[in-house]
Amino acid sequence: MDQDGQNECLVTVSSGVELITNQSNNTASTILWQSPPDWHIQQATITDLNHDGNLEAALLVWRPFRPLPIDSYLPVQHSHTDFQAANGQSCQIILIGCKKGEFKEIWAGSALAEPLQAFAAVDLDGDGFEELVTLDGRYENIEHPAQSLSVWTWNGFGFSLLAQEAGSFQTLSVVNTSRGSAIVAGN
Repeated sequence: MDQDGQNECLVTVSSGVELITNQSNNTASTILWQSPPDWHIQQATITDLNHDGNLEAALLVWRPFRPLPIDSYLPVQHSHTDFQAANGQSCQIILIGCKKGEFKEIWAGSALAEPLQAFAAVDLDGDGFEELVTLDGRYENIEHPAQSLSVWTWNGFGFSLLAQEAGSFQTLSVVNTSRGSAIVAGN
């Protein structure tokens, strides 16, 4: 991920993750980045969702809700302040990558209007770029099945919705075949 010739590993620890150097020849691993203690990482994978040609760790994160910086300048609060659970946690997709030799947060979306229960990164249209596939729930009933399956694409700043299917979904997986990739979502 940092182009140094060594493999990096994404490992889960407690409710977080660490990016470490791969152990080889009996050498100890080095922690390159670790998630803050107030983040609960629900899912993590290595992807290139921002289409920059570099691999990043894509994280489905629950963390304390933070209003947008612009909110402090606006006379009226906007509805996105409702994008949090009763416990004050919001759901976000965050990309961790290497910039100038340092692993750090390279992109973080605002608190999501509809919290994700799962995601997958897959090139569905065969263009060489991964799309973000999500199972979307509701903050008020996050323990219930997701209420929609969505496909998003990177637009240079964030993600744009390509397609959405309403339903009741609890599982999400990707099936790769000689003809391409397919999404399997079920209840």
